[in-house]
Amino acid sequence: MQIEIFKIIRSNRKTIALKIDNQSNLIIKAPSSVPLSYIQKIVQQKQNWIIAKKIEVQNRKKFTRNLSDGASITIFGKDYIIQYVDNLQFALHLKNQLLQVANDQSKYIKPLLKHLIIKMAKEFFSVHVAKWASIMGVKYNRISIKNTISRWGSCSSLGNLNFNWKLAFAPVEIIEYIVIHELSHLRYLNHSVDFWNEVRKYCPEYKKHKKWLRDNAQLLEL
Repeated sequence: MQIEIFKIIRSNRKTIALKIDNQSNLIIKAPSSVPLSYIQKIVQQKQNWIIAKKIEVQNRKKFTRNLSDGASITIFGKDYIIQYVDNLQFALHLKNQLLQVANDQSKYIKPLLKHLIIKMAKEFFSVHVAKWASIMGVKYNRISIKNTISRWGSCSSLGNLNFNWKLAFAPVEIIEYIVIHELSHLRYLNHSVDFWNEVRKYCPEYKKHKKWLRDNAQLLEL
């Protein structure tokens, strides 16, 4: 059976890592010097594991977010009640603990909500990145909010930080783990032992948070 490789990410790492993302795609991280033929050989050797993981992802219960009138939604750790309103001045409006939606715009609630969350994310991450950067003694460049498929965050060699807007639906301690993770890359632009020791210094329960993201990624869908 031929296993399709969705993406190969090459770097100065020393080992080959295989990952099945939330869309059942096979992603491989490999050293820059390893030839494609060797990667394909490893894929064939790991065929049973890959198939089992793909089935596991596909069999996960599909999460459907309740966006009906009166439903509760948590955004960046704050709970809001969704309320559909006639003659609302705005298509979508946060008022105290209410997330108000204009009735005549209800069919657009998902793109409207995504737009609102991205705006909220810019403020949220600006505050939390600044807080943790000060604690950790690191300096960053620019913060961007992204709509990535398989990454919760990233850090470039220029010190630019990217965060996935869907983190808005995660518990705050999970979001802060991602912030600490990316800020740690400002010291170690890899996933070496030194890097994980840096993460552990500021987030002792990082393994638990990693597992939560792996097991509950579907809960962060809109």
